[in-house]
Amino acid sequence: MIYRIWIVLIFGFIVGCSDSPFKDELVVELQENKPTHEWKAVANKGGWHYSPSVLQETDNILDAYIVSLAKDKAIKKIDNTLEYVETAVVALNELSRDNGYFIETMEREQLADFIQGSALRVGFSYKGDITERWREW
Repeated sequence: MIYRIWIVLIFGFIVGCSDSPFKDELVVELQENKPTHEWKAVANKGGWHYSPSVLQETDNILDAYIVSLAKDKAIKKIDNTLEYVETAVVALNELSRDNGYFIETMEREQLADFIQGSALRVGFSYKGDITERWREW
């Protein structure tokens, strides 16, 4: 719960500011590629049901991760990338645990690919699964 609260507060502060310098092309690009877009489409078609609150909290976690990466890329510093990955993964662990372990095989693969792909997009390369060290899903 602590991780999710922190993420929502940080994300709300950074992106909620109308003059935020972190609403750049990278942020928009990564936000457009979040796996939650597909999850929402599946839910809207009557497929696997994701509650609106789970979708929103997942979006908040991923958006905070995206903004953190973009902020560091803007100042040409990627040293904190693993810390951002850990924060996002631990928050997703907590969200999944609190919501009936909704992250299953498909979601796991999509989230891991998104998190790793986003890190790579800002110039951080990692051999193997970047989420594996912390994830419970």
